[in-house]
Amino acid sequence: MLKNNSLRFFILYGLLLTWLVLVILAAFTLNGILAWSAGLLYIAYDSFIQCLVVTISSHSLKNNPAAQNSGYDRLTLPTMSAVVPARNEKSVLDKCLNALFSQTQAPDEIIIVDDGSTDGTLHWLKEHFQLKFIGNHSVSKIQPNLKVIQKEHSGKADSLNQGWRLAKSEVIVTIDADTILEPNAIKEMSHAFAQNPNLSAAGGIIIPRCAGSRTAELFQFYQTFEYIRSFLERFAWMSFKTLVLVSGAFSAFRRDVLQRLGGFNKESSVEDYELIYRYYRDCHQNGIIPNVQVIARAHALTDAPSNLEKFLLQRSRWFAGFLDTLFRNKDMVFNPLYGRFGRIMLPLKLIDTLRPIYGLLALVILIFYLIIGFRPYIAVLYVLIVKLLFDLILHCYAFILYHRWQRDRITPKLWAHSIIAILTEPFAFQILRHLAAVFGVFAYLHGKISWAHQRQTA
Repeated sequence: MLKNNSLRFFILYGLLLTWLVLVILAAFTLNGILAWSAGLLYIAYDSFIQCLVVTISSHSLKNNPAAQNSGYDRLTLPTMSAVVPARNEKSVLDKCLNALFSQTQAPDEIIIVDDGSTDGTLHWLKEHFQLKFIGNHSVSKIQPNLKVIQKEHSGKADSLNQGWRLAKSEVIVTIDADTILEPNAIKEMSHAFAQNPNLSAAGGIIIPRCAGSRTAELFQFYQTFEYIRSFLERFAWMSFKTLVLVSGAFSAFRRDVLQRLGGFNKESSVEDYELIYRYYRDCHQNGIIPNVQVIARAHALTDAPSNLEKFLLQRSRWFAGFLDTLFRNKDMVFNPLYGRFGRIMLPLKLIDTLRPIYGLLALVILIFYLIIGFRPYIAVLYVLIVKLLFDLILHCYAFILYHRWQRDRITPKLWAHSIIAILTEPFAFQILRHLAAVFGVFAYLHGKISWAHQRQTA
C-alpha cells in the first residue's frame, strides 16, 4: 500500500511539473490563448477552491447555525495552562501577559519559556514578577500562577515541549509572545473543549496588526482581508472534518494528545502545522475520529510583517515548512486509510505546492505579451476581467458568510474596504504572496528553512 501511494504521489507531481515545462515552452511557440495555459489552469483551480470553500461554509452554517454558540451553563470546565515561548520578546511580552492576566476566565497557570534571550527578557521578568527558583523553573511571588523556564536557545518547538510538560492542566494553550488575547479568548476556548469532550486541538481567530509607517498600514490592510478568507476556509475544512492548520500564535491542545504524539517536532520550522499531520496519522491508524476546530469567538491580535522584507521572509518560511511537512508525509496522499484527509485534503495540498508558481508564471507571460504586442493578450484580458468579476461576487458572499459565522455586523466602511482589497489585491499583494512562495521552494530545495524575527516595533 505504501509503495502504491508513493507511486501515485510522484506520478501526479511529475505530471504537474511536466505541464509546467510545456507551458513555458508553449508561451514562446504557440500563437493563441493556449500559450497562456498556465494562467487558465491557475484561474480554473483558484475558482474551484473558492467555490468549494463557500459551498461547504454555506451548507454548514445553514444546517448547524448554532455550531459556534457558547452554552456556558452546567459545564465542567477543563483546567487550562497557557504556554508562551519567548526569545528576545522584551518589547512585547508585557502586553501579552497583561492580556492573560485580564482574561474573564484566567488560565490556571501561565508558563513563560525563555529561549536563551539576549535582550534582557529574563531580567525584566525577574524584576517585574519577583521570581524565586523552584526545581527546574521559577515562580512569581506576586503572580502565583506565573512560572518561568530558563533555557539555552534551542528553538520554539523545544520551548513549547518544555512548557507543556511542566504544565499540570488538561488543556495546553500555546500563545506567541507578540499575541494579545481579547478578554474572552480563554473562556471561549475553555468552553469549546468542555462542550466537546472529543475535541483534540483548536485554533483561535487571529487578527493581524502591523505597527509603523504607511507601508505598515498597507500591509495590515491586505493581511486583514487575507486572514478573513483564510479563517473562512478553515471553517469550511473544519466542517468537512479535514482542518489541518491551527495558528501557532493562539492554539490549544489536550494534554493527553500532546503526550500521545510526543509533543512538537524540534526539526520542523512549522511545528504547529506538522503536529496536525501526525495527529491525523495517529487517529486513522488507531481508529480514532479526528476532531480539530477553529473557535469562532476566541479572538487575538498578533504582530504581522509590516514591510516587504519581513513579509517575504515569513511567507517563504511558511511555504518551505509546508513543502517539508507534505513531502515527509507523502505516504498519506491518496491513501484511503486516512479517510478524507488522505483522499481529498492532501491531494489538494499537493496541487497547492505548484499553485503560486503557476500564478507567477502566468503574470510573467502576460507581461511578456504586453511588451511584444502579442495579439492573443486581448483574449487573455477578457478572461482576467471575467475572473475579477467572479472573484468580487464570490468574495462578497464569503464576506457575508464569515461575519454570519462570527455573528458580527458588516459596516458600510468595512464593505468598501473589502471591495477595494479584492479589486486591487491581484495586482499587488497576491503577487508578493506568490513570490514569497517561490522563495520558499528554493529555501526548501536548499535545506535552508529558518525562523527570522519579523517584528520591527511593539
